[in-house]
Amino acid sequence: MTNWHTIELDKNSNQNNIYAHVEICPESPWFSGHFPDEPILPGFATLSMVFDAIQLISNNKLVLTGLKKIRFKQVIKPGDRLEIKAETQNNIHSYSFTVHANGIHACKGRLLVDYFNKT
Repeated sequence: MTNWHTIELDKNSNQNNIYAHVEICPESPWFSGHFPDEPILPGFATLSMVFDAIQLISNNKLVLTGLKKIRFKQVIKPGDRLEIKAETQNNIHSYSFTVHANGIHACKGRLLVDYFNKT
């Protein structure tokens, strides 16, 4: 699935602190699986957007190696405005993140990443 969302990095973003605005296509197939007459974005898709934002700022191709302390607090619906903030915690391979939907805390946790072809 491609082009189901667009990510715009804030000009203050760098490899250690990422600030991004996300727009999700309201017709995205992600919304069709949850729930009839009440579409919401699945948690996996939310985590995918966070990883995509981290990948955009990286100079290397990354792979997701782990998830820690993931908490979903608010559903994300078609048309919601999303903001992602992610920052490294003394380790370039670990990003603590928050996702806000229309200014409301929707998700938080930590993504662990590594270089794709680490040798």
